[in-house]
Amino acid sequence: MLTDTDKEFLSLTATVTAGYQLFFFLIAAVFQFDKLTDFAGSTNFVIIALLTLVKKGSWHLRQVVLTAMIVIWSTRLALYLFFRINMMPQALEGSLLFSEKSGEH
Repeated sequence: MLTDTDKEFLSLTATVTAGYQLFFFLIAAVFQFDKLTDFAGSTNFVIIALLTLVKKGSWHLRQVVLTAMIVIWSTRLALYLFFRINMMPQALEGSLLFSEKSGEH
C-alpha cells in the first residue's frame, strides 16, 4: 500500500498541490482574472489536510483535532483574502498592479 519512500504522502501532496495551483493559474491566465489566486493558495491547505487524514486512515484524536484546526484557519484566511480582494475598487487594484511593474509609487 505505502512505499517506504512515501510514508508521509509527500509525492501525493506535491502532485495535488501542483495540479490545483496549475488549474487556478490557467483560469487566471486565460481570463485575466486574478481574484482567485489567494483563495486557491489558502484552500490548498484544506485539501491537503483532509486528503492526508483520509488517506492515512488513522483517526486518532490528535490528528483529527489538528486537521480541524488547519481547516478552520485556512478557511478563515481564504475567506478573508477573497472578500478583501473583491471589496477593493477596480481603479485601486489596477493602480497597485501597474505601479509595482513600472516602479512608480
